[in-house]
Amino acid sequence: MMVYEDLSEAEFEVSGRFTSCSAALASLDTQTPDAAILDIDLNDGPCVALAQTLREKRVPFLVLTGHSDPSSDDVFSGAPWLASRCPTTPS
Repeated sequence: MMVYEDLSEAEFEVSGRFTSCSAALASLDTQTPDAAILDIDLNDGPCVALAQTLREKRVPFLVLTGHSDPSSDDVFSGAPWLASRCPTTPS
């Protein structure tokens, strides 16, 4: 995932490169990021609960995804939406 490497090289502290929503949600039990970049779907399915938790914690996020429909769930409405031309999660 190039975004992870790019942010790390720019000396941002990157808390994780999560491939599942459950792992990302678990990380929020011990840390609250300043911002988040998320995909709509990860290995364990849609990230609706993750996006909702980020909203509840008032963590701004943007969506970087290969999905073309930004209206897939209301929890993603209003978030910046960037289309990815390649997969954003490892196979």
